[in-house]
Amino acid sequence: MKILFVPQVADASIEYEFEDEKVTVYLDGESDTFDFMGLPDGKLEIEDEEGNLLIETSLPVNPILEAWREGGVLHVKLLNYIGMDANEKDRFPDWQEVG
Repeated sequence: MKILFVPQVADASIEYEFEDEKVTVYLDGESDTFDFMGLPDGKLEIEDEEGNLLIETSLPVNPILEAWREGGVLHVKLLNYIGMDANEKDRFPDWQEVG
């Protein structure tokens, strides 16, 4: 699985754990796990035409910004909270291979 952390300046803290094609998210004392194992090639629809979330989560925000499988490889863009003083690596992240 390839991931890209998409930075957003905030005071909150968000953390991720990865196992195979599962993403566990920890945010504000809550956690939720997203399992992408059955996702076929193509893009996962995150919202409907009215902007309603199609991914269910118990978290206060949906950390899954985009997900798709291309050539059998899962790609996921994830929300990443950073501080105003974040380093360049956190402000301009590269894709990472995890799982």
